[in-house]
Amino acid sequence: MKVRSKKMWEYLSQAGVLESPEELIMQAKFDYRRLYKRTWKKNIKKCKELRPTFTKIEFDGILERAKLYGLHPTTYARDLILSNQSDISLIPKKSELQGILQAISMAENALSKDKDSAEANELLLKAESMLLTYLNISE
Repeated sequence: MKVRSKKMWEYLSQAGVLESPEELIMQAKFDYRRLYKRTWKKNIKKCKELRPTFTKIEFDGILERAKLYGLHPTTYARDLILSNQSDISLIPKKSELQGILQAISMAENALSKDKDSAEANELLLKAESMLLTYLNISE
């Protein structure tokens, strides 16, 4: 008997058919799939789906732009649409920008403790370097 899904294995175990004849196991698998699909349909009805199509050239442009943002093309398209709906800008490689902000904040903290802090200067240089790298990637 071949069972790839852990959840199906658990279902078969709870149904008590693991040691049963092959026909009972097949019926239990069929019942599990039916239950799974029914549950999936209930959950998917809560969300709506769009399926736009693109030419090869359009899709290549989307792929390139998604890479710039560090996102999968589908995630990029979704985030772009939602950001347009909520008037919030889509920021390329947001995690890198947050790292730069963190370095600046750490430098500010170091400066508040010691006005001539070598640590603060080092952090500011790091932040500057990170920002220059970020801007070269984002252009």
